[in-house]
Amino acid sequence: MEATQSQYAVTVWVPFFTGHLSVFGSGWILWHVFWGTGASSGTSRQFRNHSAVFTPGAAQSQNITWLAAVQQKLQQKPHLRILLGLSAYDLMGSWAMAWTFVLSPRGESGWDGAFGSMASCRFQGFLIQAGCGVALYNAMLSLYYYLTIC
Repeated sequence: MEATQSQYAVTVWVPFFTGHLSVFGSGWILWHVFWGTGASSGTSRQFRNHSAVFTPGAAQSQNITWLAAVQQKLQQKPHLRILLGLSAYDLMGSWAMAWTFVLSPRGESGWDGAFGSMASCRFQGFLIQAGCGVALYNAMLSLYYYLTIC
């Protein structure tokens, strides 16, 4: 049985939309871990000058200080390290799932919008498999909170 055009549209746009929502959420968590605001951010509040992060010269000492503050914060709060890994893996897997129709090989996948190659398909498969690490990080985060509370 051949799929209809509306079925193709659903299989393209639903992962595209939900994948980008997940990418946005993971990106926000990564931003919060590195440059977060509020009471949970600790020492990173002193380092709000984001434009200095990639500037050479005198700002390099500030960058080293910022990296040391982030490293200290990650060492003091293990749940942030777990969230960092979880978000990084989720970012990779969600991005790959959102763009499945584009990275699929042209002519072999059956998608109208596919213009990838076998190399892009393999890369996408790697990212999707790496995204499976999210479940392990969720289990670690659950175990951490369980051990913290009990």
